[in-house]
Amino acid sequence: MDNPYATLGVSPTASAAQIRGAYHALVKRYHPDVIVDPAQRETAQVKLVEINLAYEKALRAANSADGGHESMPEAKRVAASLHGRGQHDAALRILARAAERDAEWFGLQGRILLALKQPAGAHESFRAAIRLDPDSHDYRQGALDAAVAARRMGGAKGGRVKDWVRKVFGVR
Repeated sequence: MDNPYATLGVSPTASAAQIRGAYHALVKRYHPDVIVDPAQRETAQVKLVEINLAYEKALRAANSADGGHESMPEAKRVAASLHGRGQHDAALRILARAAERDAEWFGLQGRILLALKQPAGAHESFRAAIRLDPDSHDYRQGALDAAVAARRMGGAKGGRVKDWVRKVFGVR
């Protein structure tokens, strides 16, 4: 793959949105699940790998040309979509590229981190969201869910009552 733009069928000056649109159109066309013939399916898989590599390279170049940051609404929209499809790592990468961060941004990051089984980081994200929007029940519930998940995973050992019992009764 010498020219990712040719692979995607866009010009080298294409915006990130144009690259994304071309990529989605090609994925729909060459996705192996839509092809019945086994020989054509194998060819489509190879083509899809080429498309994915071209997409990453072209998008990286487009984002570096505009400072590497996406607008916050666009980053949140794309990240939420990826998160909804179970692509949590990609969602987190996209979200991290947002130029600004608000309560909604931190709440989305918290949900993604919970899905990635990182409850301590999720808890911190939800706490940041609560600081920015103290009246949000959703962020408070997210912080509670993250704290419970951290405790279940062993990330939050002890607690004041447990420490007191250990101290008083000498239990280890």
